[in-house]
Amino acid sequence: MEQTLDTLKALSDASRMRVILALCSHDELCACQLIEMLDLAAATVSRHMAILQEANLVRSRRDGRWMYYAISESFPSLLHHWLQGSTHDSPLIEADRQKLRRIVQCDRAELFRAQEARRKCCEQPEPSTKAPHATQGTHQ
Repeated sequence: MEQTLDTLKALSDASRMRVILALCSHDELCACQLIEMLDLAAATVSRHMAILQEANLVRSRRDGRWMYYAISESFPSLLHHWLQGSTHDSPLIEADRQKLRRIVQCDRAELFRAQEARRKCCEQPEPSTKAPHATQGTHQ
């Protein structure tokens, strides 16, 4: 029963369900490909993947600096078929499928560099628009 609860908890998030459905359609995907598909921060995707791994739904392997994910061998085939059947007409899942078709064509290194550039761009502090504070009580 504990395994069933862990599975259901892991699948109770839309992003994690999208990952599972993407992995059901591909032998394996690189973390950068999942980040691109979900349009989420790398840390957020990493957290989602850890939850899916803890529930034994996905497995991972490292190849140099690249982390790859695939459906676990213990993933229930009945669950696989039910998920695909119950989401086959979902516009979001169809958009993910189309997006992944483009993403898997991209060079992983280029994809990673583009994600890094976007992340660094977003981390830049915004210029201050406040006027400098006048020093109070200062007499010259």
